Amino acid sequence: MAGTDTHHTLTKGGVTLSYRLVRRPRKTIKISVDPDGSVEVAAPPEVPLQKIEQAIERRIAWIIKQKNYFASFPPPLPPRQYVGGETHRYLGRQYRLKLEQATVFQVKLDGGFIIIRTPKKDDPASISRQLDRWYRNQALPYFQQILDEWHTHLSRDGIPKPILKLKQMKNRWGSCNHQKKELYLNPNLIKAPSHAIHYVIVHELIHLKHPRHDRAFYDFLTQTMPDWKTRKHRLESTALF
Repeated sequence: MAGTDTHHTLTKGGVTLSYRLVRRPRKTIKISVDPDGSVEVAAPPEVPLQKIEQAIERRIAWIIKQKNYFASFPPPLPPRQYVGGETHRYLGRQYRLKLEQATVFQVKLDGGFIIIRTPKKDDPASISRQLDRWYRNQALPYFQQILDEWHTHLSRDGIPKPILKLKQMKNRWGSCNHQKKELYLNPNLIKAPSHAIHYVIVHELIHLKHPRHDRAFYDFLTQTMPDWKTRKHRLESTALF
């Protein structure tokens, strides 16, 4: 059934691989490895499991390489406490939280601090909501500006201008819907350096022309942004989630 998730295990050449199979109305089989090491396979509803596993077997060396690559990164950040003095990132820089008692909510940057003025200074859940709302408010116009700049450059290659939407994603910075011409960005991306944000947006824009991670996609990405590998590595090697 389309849209259903099932979990499977495949053994090949002494390697046992667990993966999540997602049935979606699409034309091809897509294999991806998330930064946490989990493997997702998206496939059309009508494709038999045997054919899907054959596709996985053909790419198992790449899957293991990706899992090892992500395993070399620093561990995820510990759970946030949302108390004064705690460090949070914004556009690649680290800022400390400063909580101030006030009658109305306000969040702003001041020097090396993210200052949150709030009537609920001792309520971490409230502080978390206010900070998340501030990140989202900063993210959408910032992302849109970068998208507009790059689309001006890429439109000459037939890439349509997508509708930009924020979408909370557990392990991904961005995605796109080729059919609907929509581009989704994780609001947490606003915590990353600007050069990394540019990379993610260009990556997703190019998917509107080349939906798959194939030779044509990477050739076009390299032509457009020659240092994309460096940007990608810096983004993935920084614990932001």
